[in-house]
Amino acid sequence: MMYQGVNVEGLEAYRWSAMLRYEFAAILMMTSFLLVKGLRIAMMYQGVNVEGLEAYYQTAEIPRFTELKYLPRDAFYCGGELKPLLDEQDKVNSSLNGRICADQITPYPPGIPVLVPGQVITQAITQYLISMLRSQKHIEVHGIVFDGYLPCLRLLTNSEEKTLKQLDK
Repeated sequence: MMYQGVNVEGLEAYRWSAMLRYEFAAILMMTSFLLVKGLRIAMMYQGVNVEGLEAYYQTAEIPRFTELKYLPRDAFYCGGELKPLLDEQDKVNSSLNGRICADQITPYPPGIPVLVPGQVITQAITQYLISMLRSQKHIEVHGIVFDGYLPCLRLLTNSEEKTLKQLDK
């Protein structure tokens, strides 16, 4: 496998991965983000010009963690309801603001959860998830439920929220 635009003495990415593992003790996982960053470090150590390499993988900044209103275990085991991320005009669904997520939502890469069960959803989080789904880069968003072609979040219903004990602030 070769990355377009990354030409380092004709070596394939798997050989750079092996070099990183044995010479620099860097173990690469599935993510292309880590591979490109690891290749960048290795190329710098080899004296290779790495200008512009960051352009291959730049993502939007991950939104800050919001309030955790319920225990993740309690929220996860509720039945919940599906609500689309986008409204009828293909815009951010504003009805998600202030609602409680029932699933863990993790874009990969970078593999950092954006939402956990029991967490309050904000406009910034919804916008970030939509930008990840619309990205031209290969980004999987684990935890998103698709209703046909429509990406949805599983949320707690109002009646389920009434049965759960809120966490102390």
